[in-house]
Amino acid sequence: MPDIIEYVKSEKPLRPERNALPGAILGNFFHSMADKQFARLDVNYEVRDSCKSCGNCTRICPRGNVTLQDRKPTWHHDCDFCGTCATWCPNKAIGFKGAPVSPRGHNAQVTWADLIGA
Repeated sequence: MPDIIEYVKSEKPLRPERNALPGAILGNFFHSMADKQFARLDVNYEVRDSCKSCGNCTRICPRGNVTLQDRKPTWHHDCDFCGTCATWCPNKAIGFKGAPVSPRGHNAQVTWADLIGA
């Protein structure tokens, strides 16, 4: 186990085992296809009337995927679908299309600086 930990810490690329090569090729192919679709999941977000255009969503998005257009958040299809924009919206204005507004919570020990890497 310590060997694995050290290898992960070294961040060296890992070559697939010879007998695992076909699976690795297929896995990489399907992962790249899924990754492109995953980034577009932001089309499922909606902005409710409770939005006050505070811009928290634009500052907190780890991908820089959200901008304000006409004073409302707009997503640009480079989403990790982490939900940080919705979780940290002070007015609970960001949600999923058709879903009821749900109570949101976040870890009080995580600060804005932690989230934006400041």
